[in-house]
This record gives sequence, structure tokens and C-alpha cells, in this order.
Amino acid sequence: MSTVTNDSGGMTTRAYLRISLATAASGSIQKQRERILAAEKAAGREPDAVVFYTDEGVSGSRDVERPGRDRLLRDLRKGDRLVSLKIDRLARNVRDLLTIADHVESVGASLVLVDDAINTDGPMGRFLLVLLGALAEFEAATTSERVKASRESFLEAGRHAAGKLPFGFCSVPNPDGSGLVVAVDPDDGPRLRQAVMRVIAGESQNSVRRSLGVSKTGMHKLLHNPRLYGATPVDGGVLLGSDGQPRINPEAAILSLTEWQQLRDRLDKPEKAWHRQTGYGRALACGVCGQRMYVNLNKRNPAYATYRCRKTMHAPGDGSVSVMRDGANEFVEAEFLRRFGDQPYRVTTLTTDTTARQEAVLRADLRIEELTRRMRAADRGERRALNDALMVAYDQRDDALAVPDEQRQTVTDTGRTLAEVWADSDDVLRERLILALGRFEVVPGTRGRPIDERVHWVGVDAGAVTVDGEPVAVGLSDEPESVQPALLGDGSSLAPERRVELTLKASSTTRTW
Repeated sequence: MSTVTNDSGGMTTRAYLRISLATAASGSIQKQRERILAAEKAAGREPDAVVFYTDEGVSGSRDVERPGRDRLLRDLRKGDRLVSLKIDRLARNVRDLLTIADHVESVGASLVLVDDAINTDGPMGRFLLVLLGALAEFEAATTSERVKASRESFLEAGRHAAGKLPFGFCSVPNPDGSGLVVAVDPDDGPRLRQAVMRVIAGESQNSVRRSLGVSKTGMHKLLHNPRLYGATPVDGGVLLGSDGQPRINPEAAILSLTEWQQLRDRLDKPEKAWHRQTGYGRALACGVCGQRMYVNLNKRNPAYATYRCRKTMHAPGDGSVSVMRDGANEFVEAEFLRRFGDQPYRVTTLTTDTTARQEAVLRADLRIEELTRRMRAADRGERRALNDALMVAYDQRDDALAVPDEQRQTVTDTGRTLAEVWADSDDVLRERLILALGRFEVVPGTRGRPIDERVHWVGVDAGAVTVDGEPVAVGLSDEPESVQPALLGDGSSLAPERRVELTLKASSTTRTW
């Protein structure tokens, strides 16, 4: 704000200048100054005596502070003249304008708007002030309505109106007309889909967002954005079609509707399961009784924390089973990554196909519609037969609604190895990775016995699994906790009675044995 003071006594002309952004349409502070000075000179007044109050970069349509105008109103005295170029430079709306006019009148001053040819020295000037203020507010409202209508028209036509699109999407020329439309970005779109599928599979949002390079807040917004399934966000909801259903553009979708629901279900679950102590206790089993191990903290020295079986005594001659926690953690991590670190991590999703049911219902509806049309035109003798046929059609529709959905399993290669997933995971997810393929067994032993003689892997051996006598590589698929049962045994082959779902690295397919 800049102010030019005037020390002369008596009546003072105080001029207010405001601009939000200097453009060819809105003019500039200097142009407003020149117009007011020219009007003063034309009226026979002294231009050099005008005191200017300025607000630059202040919007006229928002309820924000105007320090220049506030100071002018405080300085206004009896006999002064408040001069501004026009209404929209001085006031936000009619109420704001009338408040200013009342203040001007209360102190015995007058209000002059140069471009609007208003001077409140007389009653006609006051009347014109209110009238022009109402017209200015009406124009602002109609402009807002036109902008809103234009935006809605853009959205109805599937065009991208304005604003930055979220990660994974881009705007491209409209193939069916003018303007731009939303599309999946050819580079970031596949990355986004892969990231979302990892979240659906149970990976933490923090580890996934780091691979995309987005903030925590940005990841939250991205995972809740309906553009993922091809809808258009509008005022906190989505754009609806004439049938009241969300308008979906499959060409601009990252996920299917089924995958979107899977994402919603995943986000409704806690991000991390609560656990009392960190470590791999669930993935460690007592070599005597087979129960899981628990962390036993040493309050005096945390470095002496152990994993311990809750049974202090087993069979005669078998004492309690325990192992130092830090040493066991290091061995478990190194051994698991040695065995499985370079194996692929894939995501298995179930897709529900309702096409068969929808087609059956549609055929029944068309039949009902045709019979109903015939009923209206039929005579009494025909109506009975048509009515019986209509009842049969309704029964067929009920049967169509009962047609089961088709479940399809899809395996997606994330392009990541188990070692990469391990690096981005906390202890809870690491336990799940281990348990998906087996577990580590802790046997009794003396304190000086090497860790690799105390802790053994019991489960699938990625380098020794055979199918029909042929060695295959094994990769972990889907949500680890739900894919594998407890795989106990020497791992040299898959026993016939065991059914375990694994992903073959060579063929990238899922098979069941």
C-alpha cells in the first residue's frame, strides 16, 4: 500500500485505488490514478491536493482485508470527498457498498464514483449508487453462473475443463471435437496401476508412495480419487449420467470397478496391525513344541532381548528354548533373502464378471417390455395368454438375477523382487512374507553354539521345488498371509496331499498342485 499525504486543512479529496492483477482488461493502478486526476482537473479542483490510498493484489470478490481502504475510512472527515473510479474498485457487493455509503454519510462526507458518474451530495446520487451496486452484483452473479454452466457443459461432454490432473493422468486432444479430454498417461499410468495393486495386495502406503515419489498427503488423495475407475470428480462427488449412475469412461480408467472396491476395502482396514514388540516372533517356532516364539525384553540392557518359547519346560530333558533377538533377526533376514530375495513379487487379484447375469436380465426385461406393449393393444381374448406369458417372463427375470458371477483370477507382475519388498516393509509385513513360504525353527542349544546351528528354515526351498520331477523357480503371489498355508517339511518336493499356489518365474503363470 502506498499513500500520499496532504497537510492542507479543510475539505480533502481522498481517492481509493485497487487492483487484483494488472491486465489489459482490468487496467492498472497508474491508469486509475490518471483517470481520477483528470476528473478532478476537469471539475476545477486541484489535482495535487488529492490523497491516494492503494490496495494492490487484493481480490474484489473475496472477503479479505483491504488495509488501504480501511485506513481511508478511518481518515475520512466532515466535508471530505471519497473518490474511486467505479463501484467494483471500491466494494465487494451491494451490502459492502451500502455499508461504506452509510459510513461516508455519517461523518458528513460525500462519495464520488468517476466512471459511474455518481455523486452522493444529492438524493439522486444516492439512488443511482444503490441501483448500480445491485446491477454490479447481478453481473458478478451471472458471470459466476455462466462459468459454472460452461464447466458443467465441459464435463458433460467428457472434456477436461481446467486444473491440474492427478499423477497417472494427462489431457489429450479430444478425438471427437474441440478441447481436451482426460486420458491415462502412457508413462505414469502403468506405474500408478502397479502401485495401487501393491496397496490392494497389502503393502504399506508409505513404501508404495516412495516408489512413486509423492507425498503422504498426495498418496492419500490419489488413492481416494474416483478418476482411478474412470469417474469425474465434481464438488465432492462424481459426475452422474441421466440414469443417476456415475458416468464412467473406461478409456480413462486405471482400475476396474471391482478393483476400485477392493481398494476401498483395503483402505478401510488399519494400515498396520498393532503389535506389542517389534521382531519376527510369529515367524519363529519352537523346535520342541512347535509353538511360536515371543520377545522377552531385558529392561536393564535391551541388547540382551531374546526370543523365547512360553513353555519353560517341555519333556524331561528338554529345557526352555530361547535365542538372542538381535542375532536371530540378522540371521533370519540374511537367510530369507538368500533363499528368496531375487524371486519375483506378483499380485493376484480376483475380478468379478457380471456380464452373464446382466445379459440374462436384459433379455428378460426386453421380453417383459414387449409383452406389456402387446397387452395394451390386445383384446380381452388375447390378454389372458399374454398375461401368462408375462408371468413367465417375470420368473425368467428372477432366475436371471440369480445367475452367479464369474470369478476371474489375474496375476500381475509388479516388477519387484521379494528383496525390494522386504526393504520397504516393517516387521509385521516381513513376518507375513516369511510365513507365506514357511518359518524358522529354533532348537535348544548352549549359549556359544553358532546361530546357523540353532535356527533352521522349514518350508519351501526356492531352489529345490519340483513339479513332475522338473525343478521350477518359485515366486510369491498375492497377499502373502492368504496365499500359502504353513509349508512344513524338508522342501525338496511338494507332497501330493498339499495344495499350494505358487507363481512360476519361467512361465509367469499361476498353477495349483
